Amino acid sequence: MSRINEHTRQLTPKPPVAPRPVDAISLDRGEQPYPPSPLVIEAIRQSAANSHKYPDPNGWELRQTIARYAGCRPENVVLGNGSDELIELVVKTHACAGDEIIVPVPSFFVYGFAAQMLNVRTTNVPRADDYSLAVDPVLAAIRGDSKVVYVANPNNPTGTLTSRESLVELLEGCECAVVVDECYFEFSQQTVADLIDRFANLIVLRSFSKGFGLAGLRIGYAITNEDTAEAMFRSANLFSTNRIAQAAALAALSDVEYTRTQISRILDGRRWLSRELTDRGVLVLPSETNFLFASMRSLEITSADVVAGLKLLGVYIADFGNKPGTDEFGVRIAVGSEAENTALVERLDRVIAESRHRPAVATES
Repeated sequence: MSRINEHTRQLTPKPPVAPRPVDAISLDRGEQPYPPSPLVIEAIRQSAANSHKYPDPNGWELRQTIARYAGCRPENVVLGNGSDELIELVVKTHACAGDEIIVPVPSFFVYGFAAQMLNVRTTNVPRADDYSLAVDPVLAAIRGDSKVVYVANPNNPTGTLTSRESLVELLEGCECAVVVDECYFEFSQQTVADLIDRFANLIVLRSFSKGFGLAGLRIGYAITNEDTAEAMFRSANLFSTNRIAQAAALAALSDVEYTRTQISRILDGRRWLSRELTDRGVLVLPSETNFLFASMRSLEITSADVVAGLKLLGVYIADFGNKPGTDEFGVRIAVGSEAENTALVERLDRVIAESRHRPAVATES
C-alpha cells in the first residue's frame, strides 16, 4: 500500500528537464526581457553579505512600502514566495478537503494545482467566446461547498481584461472569497485593490516577477482586509520570503520610474509583434500584459506543431492547445527584447513555410 495520499499521487510528475542552450530565446514563461533596476542589483549585493541571518518574518518594512505603492494599509498586505504561494495559501485558509474552488477557463493552471495539492476540487467554468468573464455562469456554479473563485485580471493566458463592473457584480453576487489576480498590474494599470474595505470577500494578488523583473527571487503579495490577512499570515510558513528577495523588492519600489521605462519598451515590442503576427494571418487577441495569446487555426498549424518547430530553431513559446477552455491552436508568446522578437518572427516564418510544404498524410478510404 502506498504511503502517499491519493490526491498527491494524481499530481502531474515533474521529471528533470535538460538545461536550455545558452543562446535559446525563452518566450514561454512571461519573463521580463530586461534586467531589474541597478538599484535592485546593488541591494541584492549588499543583502547577500547578511545571508547568514534570518529575514524579518513579517516583512514589515516591505509591507509598509507596498502599502504606500498600492494605496492601502500595511496590515492589509501579506507577503509570499511569489504569488504561487499566496494562491495556495488562499485555498489553505478558506477550504477544507472536499470543498471546491471555481475557475473561469482558460486561466492560470496554478489555481487548480494548488487546490489538488490540498485535496480540494476545481470546477472550471468556460469564459465567453471572446474569453471575457461571463459572470452569470460563474455565479450559477457556486454552491455551498464553493469556497474560492479565482479571476486572473488581466487573464493568463489570453491577456484579456475583465471590467471593474463585472468584478463588482461577481463580488456582490457571492459570499465565497473572490481572488483577483493582478499579477500583470504594472502593465494593465487596472485594479480593484481600492475595494477591499467595501468587500470582505475580496483578495487581490500581485507579483514582483512580471513588471519589476524579479521572477528569479520569488516574491509577491496579497492585498485584503485585515482579518483575512491575519489568517493568511497564521497559515503561512514562518519565513516565506527570504532576506534578498525582500531587499530587492524594496529597491524596486524605490525606482518605479525604471520599471515604467522598461514596461514602455515592452509595450512598444508588443505592438510591433502583434502587427507582425497579424500580417502572417495569425489571430492575436488584444493584450493588457507582456505576452500575446495567438491562434494558429487560420494557418492550419496546431499549437503542438508550431511549439515543436520553434523549439528546434531555439525559440521557446508556451503551448496552450487543448488546455481547459482552449482548442488545439492556442499559443502564448511573451514579448522579448527587440532582437528576440525579430528572431521569433523570422523563425516562425520558417515553421510556417515548412508546414505548407509538408505533404498531406494519406487517409484510408
